[in-house]
Amino acid sequence: IKKTFNFTKLKLQYNTYLEMTEEPHPDQRTISLMLQSAKEQLIVRQKELSFTLPAPPIITPAPPPQAPVISHQKMQQMMDLQARIQKSLAGSTLLSGLLNGDGNMLTVRPPVGGVIMNEQGRTVTAEGKAIELTPNQPTLKANIVNKQRTQQFKQPSDKPSQPQSLHESTRYQDSRLKTRSAQRMPRKFHFNEKGKYIRIANRQRAKVKLEELRLKVAESSKKTGIYFSSKLALVVNSKDKGDPTSVPDIEWWDAELIHGYDVLNHPTALETKFPFVSSLIEHPIQVDAPNKPKNIPLVPVMLTTRERKKLKRQIRKEKEQERMEKIQFGLLPKPEPKVKISNLMRVLGNEAVADPTKMEAHVRAQMAQRQRAHEATNEARKLRPDQRIAKKARKYEEDLTNGSQTAVFRVLSLTNPAHKFKVEASAEKFQFSGCLLLFRDFSLVVVEGGPKGIRKYKHLLLNRIKWAGNRGEPGSEDESTPAVTNSAANTHCSVIWEGKNAFSSFNDWTVKVCPTETVAREFLRQRSCEHYWDLAVNQMII
Repeated sequence: IKKTFNFTKLKLQYNTYLEMTEEPHPDQRTISLMLQSAKEQLIVRQKELSFTLPAPPIITPAPPPQAPVISHQKMQQMMDLQARIQKSLAGSTLLSGLLNGDGNMLTVRPPVGGVIMNEQGRTVTAEGKAIELTPNQPTLKANIVNKQRTQQFKQPSDKPSQPQSLHESTRYQDSRLKTRSAQRMPRKFHFNEKGKYIRIANRQRAKVKLEELRLKVAESSKKTGIYFSSKLALVVNSKDKGDPTSVPDIEWWDAELIHGYDVLNHPTALETKFPFVSSLIEHPIQVDAPNKPKNIPLVPVMLTTRERKKLKRQIRKEKEQERMEKIQFGLLPKPEPKVKISNLMRVLGNEAVADPTKMEAHVRAQMAQRQRAHEATNEARKLRPDQRIAKKARKYEEDLTNGSQTAVFRVLSLTNPAHKFKVEASAEKFQFSGCLLLFRDFSLVVVEGGPKGIRKYKHLLLNRIKWAGNRGEPGSEDESTPAVTNSAANTHCSVIWEGKNAFSSFNDWTVKVCPTETVAREFLRQRSCEHYWDLAVNQMII
């Protein structure tokens, strides 16, 4: 079993021992009394041992005041207490510093050198000089290392440096070289004249304007042809290369028009030779390119849901701000407070308390008036039938200035009225121009329109319409008729040709019943698209 050491009990015993041994510093009288008592005890001990000594001289000092004397019983208690403490500390290593080499307790002795404390509580010597104690404050190890390093740098060298002689310092110096002192010259203020930077800025602006003017002149000369004429004027004839300072009788660009410059002195002769030349300047009309679109379509900006909501809030806020400003300037009457049954007492106050029935009727009338105004606003915002039709037409309207997209379909049979209605109604909805030719063997569908509508119409005929019940009227097929698979349904309608035409062959949508092939070919020949029928027939044969 591990034995625990009771430090609290040991501390109490040690404090008791210190209190018993702590005595005030004895004065001269106490010391004399203690010596006399020791001599008396020595004489009594000698008598007991029958040992006689010459009697010492008897000193009779003045009767001193009574001083505390440690009795034999008290001394025995102190020795027992010290033995118990030593026995307790024998098995402990924590407090081994309190024992000396023999295992005995170290006694606490008063400080050496006469160090005392004065009345103010300061530590002084016996002569009264104050002693400054250096406080031991904790610090980091890094600060200690830094302090040691700083002290090491500040330590002076053991061997003082001896200045070199004049001969040694100038031993390797060339006297012919002019050395400059390392002294730094003081920096002075440099003041600029008034208007210096303004003149620099004006000069730079003039240069920019001159460059812009030069570019404009060069561009205009390229348009009028003067630029190329000036370039050709730089070409020197081979006969004039020898003498660049010689002036020709007539310049080469004028030699084709006149034989000499003497004709310029006679304006009438020049007018008769060139009647189409006058002093007027002709400015030709700029003609646009043939493939340039008349109206450049604007690309719509696609906003996210968050951006649309933010834009809607901003527009509503601007409208409300404008209405409030008109009310402040007196352009609009101030609106009545919006009273409801829930805020009746808070808005009307004493009036509602005085006649609540009347106020309730007044509030309900206001609520009904607001409801009627709301419904009237919604009704006025609704589109009329003609406006609704025009809106749908604008929705499917496309730009056909650069040509139209054409698609030709071959359908085996359109005997089902529902399928025929879908083909015709969808073509009119997408504002297509074209025709529907009904023949006994197959039907030919030709549509011309925008790329967006053609794409949707193609999806309708090839995917959306189910051609399974195309033979006869709806419901006329009996249960014994086998179901048509997807591959067979795709053969009922197919795309013969699809592309872009420079001009439209049809003006509107037409439905034509062709009893014979000759009628169908004649109808398409009048519109310069007979080859559509040839493509359909060839595909049927293949």
